[in-house]
Amino acid sequence: MVKKKRQSKRVTLKDKYKIERKVRQHKAKERRAARKAHRDGTALRKAKRKDPGLPNLLPYKEKFLASLKEQKEREIKQQNLRLARRRDELLKKRQGPSAEDLANSVMRAKEFEENNVEMKDEFILSSSDGMSAKKKRLYMKEMCSVIDLSDVILFVLDARDPMSCRAKLVENMVEQASRKKRLVFILNKIDLVPKNVVENWLTVLRRDYPTIAFRASTQQQRNKLGRAGQDSVALGAGNEVSRSDAAPKTTIGDSVCVGADTLLQLMKNYSRNRDIKSAITVGVVGYPNVGKSSVINSLKRSRAVGVSPTAGFTKTLQIVHIDKKVKLIDSPGVLFQDSTHNAENSTKLILKNCVNPSAVTDPIKPVVELYKRVDHEELMLLYKVQKFANAQEFISLVAKKRGKLKQGGIPDIEGAARIVLQDLQSGKIKWWEPCKV
Repeated sequence: MVKKKRQSKRVTLKDKYKIERKVRQHKAKERRAARKAHRDGTALRKAKRKDPGLPNLLPYKEKFLASLKEQKEREIKQQNLRLARRRDELLKKRQGPSAEDLANSVMRAKEFEENNVEMKDEFILSSSDGMSAKKKRLYMKEMCSVIDLSDVILFVLDARDPMSCRAKLVENMVEQASRKKRLVFILNKIDLVPKNVVENWLTVLRRDYPTIAFRASTQQQRNKLGRAGQDSVALGAGNEVSRSDAAPKTTIGDSVCVGADTLLQLMKNYSRNRDIKSAITVGVVGYPNVGKSSVINSLKRSRAVGVSPTAGFTKTLQIVHIDKKVKLIDSPGVLFQDSTHNAENSTKLILKNCVNPSAVTDPIKPVVELYKRVDHEELMLLYKVQKFANAQEFISLVAKKRGKLKQGGIPDIEGAARIVLQDLQSGKIKWWEPCKV
């Protein structure tokens, strides 16, 4: 049986365009009628649905209605208070500042000037480290704003020389703050010193403020950074560290973070107020290149902020949310120092990697000071040079080994000294200040 062919639904273009034209005309006619009805007031409006209210059989209906009435009265009262407060503010603004407000502003200006003078005394304003005084003042201002905004301040210290990384200025600002703030020391880079030295420094520092031993993660991936769950000191460097090794031996991988769980638990404890969890802001401050950004990345377990071995890499405030209760603020590194800025303090800043080797005007003095603190056999093994009698001979041997020679084969002492400082910054040279409890 032959299948019957279906009739096609195709139409001519003439009929198609005619249908489209009729549809457009019909819709335009409806729109005109709607506009006319709206002008004449004869437009049909949908009747609003009437609130049926509460059923009579609802239990405790009277109490529920009474509570709703009280709530509505409270809302009206609060709205009236806000309006009255707003009217008072507008009235004060029109009338101008009163005599009392002017007196208070003068007092605040005097206090600010006194604090600014103290700040300048504590702050190094010389440009010997390659940073202008204007930029240093800007970084100092941002650091002060971080302390003002934060409920908890994490002061990051270098485990190799923690006492020289402390700043009385920050400690005084926290203690004299109008609202209660907490200061916590983070003893970072514990993998660069022996375990017994870390324990001694913890004992000394905990006499003043809570101190947590920490080692930031050095993994290269962007997310899921490793973290150790055990106690940070127990997983630090061994009791006896061979200075000939490239790094102290640890019981876990060198790239895994240590101490993050303890620090997070401490911050969560600070966020509890009368058994009620509240959001807190945590500011991270310290000298340049002590590992502030690395600490934040280790807590976040991702590369939330940029890191670099170069001092002064972080130049602006950066906010990182750990969770809905904890917010971290990263700040640029600030060069705190005593009011007496001398050559000894400059050498300490360079040994703490707070100053870039390229910006050091006299690189020989820090290398001479480093020569006194580091085991000479370790330097011989690292640079593969023969035995030397003093620091000048050591620098000359390094210059010959690395090809830093001037015209006539004379060793380039300054160039070789900068190479040693760069190796110190990268962590190839191990040194630490001994601690006696």
